[in-house]
Amino acid sequence: MNDICFELNVEPMSQKEIKPDLTRSDVIKLIAVANKQPLDLMGVNLSEVDLSNLNLSGALLARANLSGADLYGACLNNANLCYADLSGANLSCAKLFNADLTHANLTDANLCYAALIRVNLWETNLTNADLYRANLTDAVAVLTDAYLPK
Repeated sequence: MNDICFELNVEPMSQKEIKPDLTRSDVIKLIAVANKQPLDLMGVNLSEVDLSNLNLSGALLARANLSGADLYGACLNNANLCYADLSGANLSCAKLFNADLTHANLTDANLCYAALIRVNLWETNLTNADLYRANLTDAVAVLTDAYLPK
């Protein structure tokens, strides 16, 4: 698995570097004009935005604020989510094949039934994340002090 965070030299963003807010309709318009190119949403504020069932495959979402966003059923295959804030986000039934979540914050995120196949979870914060029936086949993760109840 390539380490996309380091290839793109992605580090946490300062508050003054954060890009303006986008809405669901803004994202849909950007997908339409992307013409099969990776959608660049690095550092964008998508907090609390409904992105359910959108195809965000290959999207560059590093350092994006997706806290509280609704990503139910969204396709995030091959997406770069390094350092993204997904705290409290709904990722249930989302597809994240080969996604890079290095250093992402998934505190209190809902990942029920999510497909996290071959996903990179290196240094990802999964505090209180709900992984009920999530598929973590071939995921790369370091689970320090993890509590995984039966």
